[in-house]
Amino acid sequence: MLFHTKTPCDDLKSERIIFLKSKRIETNQIFDWFGGFATLKKLQYKKLDKLSLVLESLTKIKIVVILKKQYEIKEFVCNSVI
Repeated sequence: MLFHTKTPCDDLKSERIIFLKSKRIETNQIFDWFGGFATLKKLQYKKLDKLSLVLESLTKIKIVVILKKQYEIKEFVCNSVI
């Protein structure tokens, strides 16, 4: 599985909500869905400020992390079969 990050995960802040196609979903649910992917576990969801998950296709997952503190968009792109 290819996994690319534009920025390191260490500077991410804390939040427990993610948005999947306009639905609010608990972080633990994402661990249930993607728990087998070690690369996704490395994102350390507990440190995220705000996480938006967009399913671009059946094989590509784009995770956009928005940090309120820095007002920047940090992207994590994971190419994998769901």
